[in-house]
Amino acid sequence: DDGAQLLETMLAKRGYLLSYHRMLAASEPQLLANYDALYTRMQGLPDSPERLALFEEAKRLEDLTSDFLAFARSKDPELQTVVICDSLRYIADLVKAHLLEKSLTLEIACTQSATLQVDPAQVQQALLNLLMNAVHATPANGRIEIGARRDEVNVILWVENNGDTITDEIAAKMFEPFFSGASTGTGLGLSIVQKVALAHGGRAYLAHNERGKVRFEMEL
Repeated sequence: DDGAQLLETMLAKRGYLLSYHRMLAASEPQLLANYDALYTRMQGLPDSPERLALFEEAKRLEDLTSDFLAFARSKDPELQTVVICDSLRYIADLVKAHLLEKSLTLEIACTQSATLQVDPAQVQQALLNLLMNAVHATPANGRIEIGARRDEVNVILWVENNGDTITDEIAAKMFEPFFSGASTGTGLGLSIVQKVALAHGGRAYLAHNERGKVRFEMEL
């Protein structure tokens, strides 16, 4: 029946993805070496549209491989006490150049002394994914806010932008692996965010979705 066929298809896809992830993880050093060699060779090419296109394609492939590897790795979080504001500032510094390109304003909202028990590398990767998505979604001269708050049980990390709403069709699928609502991207950014949140006993979700206020939250 249809249900059995769907289950068979999902299991087949899962097996393929696991095999592919193992292959990528095993070959990571060689992949990185190949990218370095490719970039070095392109440095010697004369300026031209073709050279720029090669750089852009190499960067796209590098990003794709990095996302695959991040998604494939399944290790338990190595918990440390982290000052939340420090992590938010660190992520903000990483995207400064992207903010300048679009004249975007980034605000940080957090309590200076607040701490959290998390794997800093995993949570920073998730926040960076959310922040880069916000940069792409925010119109020029727009505003982005990243922040943290504590409720009765959890700490909520958020990234908010003042761009357009996300369509219902995209919102329903955007945390699925390999789904992308944009013409570029790997379709793994939000899947990695959700994976990190679940590994910490939490979840990631679209908290607000209205014109001028689109906010993603991670509950940890």
